[in-house]
Amino acid sequence: MCHAALEGIKGLGIEACETKRSGNTYTVDTLAYLTQHNPHTRYTLIIGADQAQRLDTWNDWPRLLLLCRLAVVARSSIAPTLPPAVAAVCKDFDTLHLTAMNVSSSAIRVQIATGQSIADQVPAAVERYIVKHSLYRN
Repeated sequence: MCHAALEGIKGLGIEACETKRSGNTYTVDTLAYLTQHNPHTRYTLIIGADQAQRLDTWNDWPRLLLLCRLAVVARSSIAPTLPPAVAAVCKDFDTLHLTAMNVSSSAIRVQIATGQSIADQVPAAVERYIVKHSLYRN
């Protein structure tokens, strides 16, 4: 479905390294892999404000912050914050103000199961993929 969602969009691609690893997959491991294989690329990790507030619970978060720039999506007009331990290390991060989309993956699965259209919630290619493969049907 990711391939279908990106169909025709230049400059975006899919990295499947997480699907090739066994065991737990952590963001820090993915960033380490990407940095090793693309040493001249500087990555930005985009997370929601809710995850930013609990970033100190992430696996090896200090190393993670060495591997990327942090960007936090504000969930309201209130500026996102970081836990004190993270803020002490990460003095600067980008705040992104995006238009919120009222889309729920759970609600989409229910709509599909009950035969309702999801055309206004997913790219057309994704909807075609879901229909073709009879996904999320009861």
